[in-house]
Amino acid sequence: MNTEIMIEKIQSGEFDSKLLDVYVDDKLLDYQKSRYVEAIRRFEKIYEPGEAKIFSAPGRSEVGGNHTDHQYGTVLAASINLDSIGIVRATNDNVIRLVSDEYEEIVISLDDILLKQEEKETTTALIKGVVSGFLNKPDSKR
Repeated sequence: MNTEIMIEKIQSGEFDSKLLDVYVDDKLLDYQKSRYVEAIRRFEKIYEPGEAKIFSAPGRSEVGGNHTDHQYGTVLAASINLDSIGIVRATNDNVIRLVSDEYEEIVISLDDILLKQEEKETTTALIKGVVSGFLNKPDSKR
């Protein structure tokens, strides 16, 4: 959907029921709507208006067994009413561009996803690792 249309639909209330499905609390609806509109406007400022999609990833809290899952243990986790939202657009240039809040843009070429020593323990390394996992799956279509 076009980013300008997204903003119109959010502001007009057309997406209220979808937002309430995710956030439940109708007292926070105006806050969530402004949060989404602000994210879309920032996306437009950096990458221009146009086709895009919105994603929401809920936060989670580990009630018990925190970090035991790293060793194949059991964790009791619950989703919480905090999330990360992403405004995304497919491109044909084989490059991932990521901006979060006021941080510098991260740019990763899919032609260069090997871990570099100087990137260890960085967001770039994390993204490259996830991308590498997807691209190295036997049924991956690149």
